[in-house]
Amino acid sequence: MAEWNTGEITTNGVRLHFMRADNGKPPMLLAHGLTDAGGCWLPVAEQLRAHYDVVMYDARGHGRSEKPASGYTFDTLAADMVGLIGALGLAQPIVIGHSMGAATAALAAARSPALFRA
Repeated sequence: MAEWNTGEITTNGVRLHFMRADNGKPPMLLAHGLTDAGGCWLPVAEQLRAHYDVVMYDARGHGRSEKPASGYTFDTLAADMVGLIGALGLAQPIVIGHSMGAATAALAAARSPALFRA
């Protein structure tokens, strides 16, 4: 299994943890579901990293990200995603999500369509 770069960014008032291939390929952001964290994508991400700069992040309140007392609406989660994309300099990423991550991605793309490739 290849190494992943890890880090944290602060956006929308919350610290978010991420893992990234950081390989110079087109960006792909993977968004997890309600009971998961970004690492749930590792088996899939290992395959995708041959073609994409894969980023897996822990949404607020999940994994190694900050766990504030409030801010768990889809509006806030979508704003977090948009902020993460900007902070990491992801140029029009492909975004894949499941469960909560899919709803977050759909709302973020509806609000900021120019940021997303697919």
